[in-house]
Amino acid sequence: MGCLQQQKFYNLVQNFCPSLDNIKINSLALIKKANLNDYGLALSAAKIMHALFAYNLNYNLQNHKWVNRDRLIIANSSFLPTYYATARLAKLLTKKEEANFENILNTKIDFIDSSLETYQNNLGSAFSNAVGMAIAENILNNKFNEVKHSIYVLCNDFDLLSGEAQEALSLAANLKLKNLIIISNSTEVLRDSLLSTISNENVAAKYKAMKINYQRIANRISKINYAISKAKVSSKPTIIEIKTTIGENMKYENSTLIYENKLTDADINELKEKLTYKKSNNLDVYKECNDFYKTTYKLRLEKTCKAFKMSKKLQTFLFEESKLNLNDIAINSKLSIPALFGTIIENISNKYQNSIFCTANTINITNIKNSNNMYAPNNISGTNLLLGPRTSILGNVANGINLHSNFVAIASDILDNFALFLESFKLARQMNLKTIFLLSNINELNKNDNIQELRALSNNLYMPLSLNEIKTTIENIFNETANKLPSIIVINEAKNQELLSLIDEKHENNSMYYLIKKIPMTYSLISSSLNIEMAYEIALKLKLSLIYATNLKNIDLNYDKNKTISIENTNFEQWTNLAKYNIGNNNLNTFATSKQKPELINFNIEEITKIVEKLIK
Repeated sequence: MGCLQQQKFYNLVQNFCPSLDNIKINSLALIKKANLNDYGLALSAAKIMHALFAYNLNYNLQNHKWVNRDRLIIANSSFLPTYYATARLAKLLTKKEEANFENILNTKIDFIDSSLETYQNNLGSAFSNAVGMAIAENILNNKFNEVKHSIYVLCNDFDLLSGEAQEALSLAANLKLKNLIIISNSTEVLRDSLLSTISNENVAAKYKAMKINYQRIANRISKINYAISKAKVSSKPTIIEIKTTIGENMKYENSTLIYENKLTDADINELKEKLTYKKSNNLDVYKECNDFYKTTYKLRLEKTCKAFKMSKKLQTFLFEESKLNLNDIAINSKLSIPALFGTIIENISNKYQNSIFCTANTINITNIKNSNNMYAPNNISGTNLLLGPRTSILGNVANGINLHSNFVAIASDILDNFALFLESFKLARQMNLKTIFLLSNINELNKNDNIQELRALSNNLYMPLSLNEIKTTIENIFNETANKLPSIIVINEAKNQELLSLIDEKHENNSMYYLIKKIPMTYSLISSSLNIEMAYEIALKLKLSLIYATNLKNIDLNYDKNKTISIENTNFEQWTNLAKYNIGNNNLNTFATSKQKPELINFNIEEITKIVEKLIK
C-alpha cells in the first residue's frame, strides 16, 4: 500500500461508518429468524468481526479459495450470525449462502460450498484445527516464498479453558507458530456463572511462561488493529484477549440472564433506538456499508491480490495428484510392523511432499530420516510431527493440516487411544477431509475393543494383517482420488507365519477374498484380522473354505451367504448381512444364528469348533 493510499485508508478508519451497527442488527435478525438463544455473544463480537474483515484479514474477492488468504476459524457457533452478517458486507459469501441468507443459521453447513474455513462447536477442536493450519502454512512458507499468511481463531474465554485448547496452545508454542493469532472475545460471563468463580489464573503469567505472546486490550477498533499488527511481527503465537460486554446496550447486558431469555422483536427495536441502523427490514444493508467494505478492500488488498504470482513449483504442490507406489519396499518375515511403518513413512515422505505424519509416540515411526530444521529438535523435517502425550489433539491437528490446502495428513497412534480420536474422525467426515487414521493394536488384552464402534462410524475401516497387505492398503487409500472421506486402518499383529504366507500368496486388491477355496464348495468360514488365525485353524481341521475380510462394506466377492459362518469376537450383528450364521458377542460372549436365539458360549477355539461342526451337519 503506497503512502497516499495508506493515508486514505487510515482516514477511512477514523471516519464514521454505520457498518458496525448494520452488523449488529443483521446478526440479531438472523438469530431471531432461527429462534436461537445466544444473541449476547454474537452482539459482543461485532466490533471484533468488523475490525477483522475491514482492516486485517487478507482475502481475494476474485478467488475465495486463494492459497494466500488468511484463515479464520470460528471456535463457537454463537459467533456464526456475526460472521455471516460481516462476510456478506465484505462480499465473501458463496452464491448459495447469499441466496439463503435469511435462513442460513437453520441450514446444515456444506463445507464443500461454504465461505467458512471451519467452525467447531466441540470444545477445543478449533484450536487443534488452527494449529494444524498454522503448521501447513509454515511448511508452505518454508518451501515457497510467495506464501505468507496468518491463521486466526475467534473464541470466547470459556473456550480457552478447555483441555484440548491448552494442549493445542502448548504445541503451538513448542513449534513457535508465529502465524497463529487467537482472538478471545472475553465477556467474563459464562452460561451459568461468572468466569471469576471457576478460574482465578494469572493468564498473563501463564502464557508468558508458555512462550506465547499475550495482550489484553479494550474493545476499540484502533486497539484491535494495533494488537493484530503487533501479533503479525511477533516471533511467537499470539493471544489477544479483548474485554467485551455480553449483550451490550440490551436489557440483560453483562448478566447470565441473557442466556436464559429469548430474543424478541421488542429487544431489537429497543437496541435500534441507540444505534444508527433505522431500516424496517432488519436484514437490509445500507449502501454506505457495502461501499465502505469495497473501499477498504480496494485500498488494502486489490493490488496485492493481482500482484500475487504463483510459482510453477507451488502450482505443482497445490494441484498434484501423484500416485503412491510402495513396490520398492522390500518385505520379509523379519520386518516388524513398527519397522514397516517407519519404512513406509520414510518412503512416502521422500516421494510425496504433500504428506504429513502426526503421531503421539514413536512406536509407529522408527528409523525416520529428517532434514530442514523446520521446527523443534525432535521434529525437524516438518513432514513427521511428534506430538508427545498430546493425544487428544492429534486427530484434529491432522484435520487442520488437510483443511489448509493440498495436504494428506496421517494421524498415527495405538488403538487403546481410539476414544480420543472419535470426535476428530466425526469432524473429518463432516468436513469431507481425507484424513487417514493409522492405529496399531499392540495390546493383546484389548484385541477386540473399539472395533464395533469403529465399524459403526465408517465404511472406510480396513484391518490388513500381513506386511504386504498393510502396504497395499495404505497405497490404495492414498491413491483413491474419488474418496474425500476419512479412513481408518487398524493393524493387528499375527503370529501364525503359515497363515501370513498364505495371505501374501492369495492377497487380492479387494475387501474380501478366499484364503482357502474347497472344490466342490461346501461351507465357508469368514473372519477379519481380529480372529482369522482361529478361523484358519478351524477351517483346516474341518476342511472348510475360508474367506478373509479386511472391510465389511465394500463387498465384491461372489459366494453363498447361506453356507457361510462368521467368526469374530465383536458384535455379531455387524456380520448378519455377510453370513447366515454368526459367532460373536453381544456384550456377553454369545452365539447366534439368523434362526436361533442367542446362547452363551466361551469364545475359544475348542467350543467354537464344536458349534461349527453342528452347523455344517
